[in-house]
Amino acid sequence: MFKECLSLMLAFLLFHVSVGPVFAKSKAEKETQSAAKAKANILKLGTGETALVKLKLRGKTKLEGYISEAGAESFAVADAKTGVATNVTYPQVISIVHVPAFTVDVMAESLPTVKEIQRQVERAGVGSYVTLKLTDGKNLAGRIEEIEERYFTVGLLQEGAPLQVNYEQVAKLKVIKKTSYRAKGQPDAALARQAIEGLGVDTHVMVKLPGETILRGHIQSIDEKSFTLRLDASGQPTSISYDQVVQVRHNPHVPIIIGVVAAIGALVALVIYLATRKSEPGPFVSTINPNTVQAGKSVDVKITGSNFAAGATVTFKGGIGPAPTTSNIVVMDANTITATVTVNAGGPSRDRVWDVAVTNAKGRGGQLKDGFTVTP
Repeated sequence: MFKECLSLMLAFLLFHVSVGPVFAKSKAEKETQSAAKAKANILKLGTGETALVKLKLRGKTKLEGYISEAGAESFAVADAKTGVATNVTYPQVISIVHVPAFTVDVMAESLPTVKEIQRQVERAGVGSYVTLKLTDGKNLAGRIEEIEERYFTVGLLQEGAPLQVNYEQVAKLKVIKKTSYRAKGQPDAALARQAIEGLGVDTHVMVKLPGETILRGHIQSIDEKSFTLRLDASGQPTSISYDQVVQVRHNPHVPIIIGVVAAIGALVALVIYLATRKSEPGPFVSTINPNTVQAGKSVDVKITGSNFAAGATVTFKGGIGPAPTTSNIVVMDANTITATVTVNAGGPSRDRVWDVAVTNAKGRGGQLKDGFTVTP
């Protein structure tokens, strides 16, 4: 028993000695990575009263204030009210909340940089409408009027003078997608282009040009200084520069109305056709005279009955051998048809009886059962 206990203790010690450093190393690596990301985020936030943060530190400690200093091994957070600074090493940081714009875990890749905000502004371009969230918590909406190296100017939608905004002030920027435009005074090429791009290729639009000219069609292509419209009237493409556009908007009504009218027209025609066909009586066949012909011969016949109509056909059904064929069919009136009946030579050497069928152009027909005989 003693030997067994001793063996178990030795096995446990060997496991602890061999595996323990692996776990310790893994934990140390994670802490190093976490500290590096915390440092990167703190340095990107910068220092000063706008770099307000809420920190969660190891040991369940929380700290609020602005970053007053940021060094290689640690940084300082000053209380916003008293100015008293607390030194924090990067490995102490569990999470960072940048007030009011960002909530960032130290494991996150990175925070948006000033250059990223600048690229967003440049990509949007002058004339674009944007919403802004600033690092001091303010929300703005307006039109980009000017773009410079260190700042851009926004004409606010709320009344007031244009506001100069430094890139580092911006916590979040969003471009408002425009899908319509009407000039106030002279045409604004930037706003017209933004609306056209917002509408997109293949969208059906109404475009108003100077001189009360109105065009309708589908946007075929969009270029830097102009766009191409495939006109409804001619089907031809025409190029329109943005500075010509007085008004543009989505115009789905024309194709929809045309489609609806066409569908209604087709439905009405179908109803009329079915009603007419149903109410119109079919042909009735009474006699055919003569009612016999020898195989290999032709004979002129007269068919009587009722409800015959122009364009009617005469056929023979239900017999054996070569079927009689008709030519020179003339509908004399609603009661009389004349035609020439021909039967090719051959077939059984006995009488063959056929039904005589008359079919009007609209598809309704009537038959005279066993009405015609072909002799050998």
